[in-house]
Amino acid sequence: MTREIKRFVPTRVYIPLPEGSPVANGLYTAVERGETLVDGTDSLCCRASVDGLFKGMVGKSDAENHPIMAAMIQTDEQFALPDREEPAEFDAGRYPPEDILAAARQAGIIDEMDGRPLIDKLMEVRALGRLLVGDAVDDEPYLSSALGLLYARPLEVERGMALALHATGDGTGCYLVDATGTDREVGRIRMEKGRKVYRMRGTYPSRSRMAARMRPIGEPVFIGVAALLHLYRAVVYGDPHTTCFLTVAGDCIRFPANIEVPVGTLVEDILWFCGVGSKIDTLVVGGSMRAPTAVGGTQVPVGYTSRAVLAFGPRKEAHFACIGCGRCVDVCPVGLVPELICRKICQADGEGLEALEPERCIGCGACGYICPAKVDLVHYIMLAKNRSIPAKNLEGGERDADSDAAAADGAAR
Repeated sequence: MTREIKRFVPTRVYIPLPEGSPVANGLYTAVERGETLVDGTDSLCCRASVDGLFKGMVGKSDAENHPIMAAMIQTDEQFALPDREEPAEFDAGRYPPEDILAAARQAGIIDEMDGRPLIDKLMEVRALGRLLVGDAVDDEPYLSSALGLLYARPLEVERGMALALHATGDGTGCYLVDATGTDREVGRIRMEKGRKVYRMRGTYPSRSRMAARMRPIGEPVFIGVAALLHLYRAVVYGDPHTTCFLTVAGDCIRFPANIEVPVGTLVEDILWFCGVGSKIDTLVVGGSMRAPTAVGGTQVPVGYTSRAVLAFGPRKEAHFACIGCGRCVDVCPVGLVPELICRKICQADGEGLEALEPERCIGCGACGYICPAKVDLVHYIMLAKNRSIPAKNLEGGERDADSDAAAADGAAR
C-alpha cells in the first residue's frame, strides 16, 4: 500500500449552501480559506475551502442527482495546501483540554465516516468515559483512503489521537484497521504508536462484532483517522477543516492514487488530475459499498464525507451460475437465503418465493458483493421484494423476454 498522499488544488471549487441562505459575500469579493459564506450562521459545511474570489451562486447536482446551489470560488493562483515538516517532539499535555475542544469546534471538523461533527463525538467520550477508536477501515477493496492515510501520515494521526484523549479525560484509545493491511504494516502501526490495533475480519456485519469485542475495555466511539489528523492541524496550526482525502481508482483511471483535495472540488477536475484512460461507463463518488452512483456525472463537488472517486468502464458480460458456496447465506444480516430467492424467481415459483420472505431484505448488498460467481443477487431480490416482476411469472406462467434474459445471465440453477 502506498505511503504517499498526493495533493491537488483545482482552479475553482463549488461549496454547496443551504437553499435560500443569504450569502455573506458580494459578487467578486475576496474570500479566505475557512471563511463562512452564509450570513447569520456558522454552519460547519458553509465555509470557503480555498483562498480566492467569490464568483456567485451556481446550480449543481449532488451524487444522487438532487439539485443544489453552490458558491463558486475561483482559486487564488498563489494558494496551496499547507505542506509542513512535523516536529520530532510533541506533547499533547501542553494544550489545555478546553482549548482542544474549542479548536475542534472552531475548525468545523466533520468526521469523514459518518458526517457527524467531531466536537459532538469528543463531548460524548468525555461525558460517558467511552473508548476512543481511530477508525481506519475501508469498506471495500478499491478504497484505501483511511488505511492509506494512517500509513502515510502516522505522526499527524497519532498526535490527533493523543489530543483527543487528553481533551476527553486521558482515557484509552486504539485503532481499527481492516484485514487488507499486511502483518508487517499493522505491526509497524503497533510499534510506532504503542496502541492496540484491532484488525477487522470476517463477514458482514463485522464492525458490530468488533464493537462487541471492544466493550470489555469500554463502549467504543469510532472517529475517522482523517478527523483525528484535522484535529491535530486545528490545535497546533489553527487550520480549519477544508479538505478531504479520497481514493481515485477503477479500471478507467490511468494513475490511481490517494489524494487530498479542497472540499468542493469537482469530480471532473479530480479525474483530470489522475488521468482517464478509457471511456467511463459507471462513476461512483464515495465508495462502492454504500455510496451512490454519480448520476450527476463529473459535475458533482466532493464533500466532507466523500472518500473515493471510482471510475469503471462498460461491464464485461459474464455468464456464471451459482456454485452453491453458501456465502450469500452466511453474510445476510436478516437471515435470508438469497440464492434460493433467486432460484424461485427464475422458476416462477410464486408460492415458494412468498415463503422465503424477500420483503425482509434491508438492501445492504452484502450477498451480491460476496458472491464469487458474480450472480446479480441484489437485482433478483429487489424484484421479489418490490413485486415488480409480472404476476404471471410468480404464478408459473410464461415469462417476459426481459425476465428470461435476466435469468440466463447468471441465475442459480
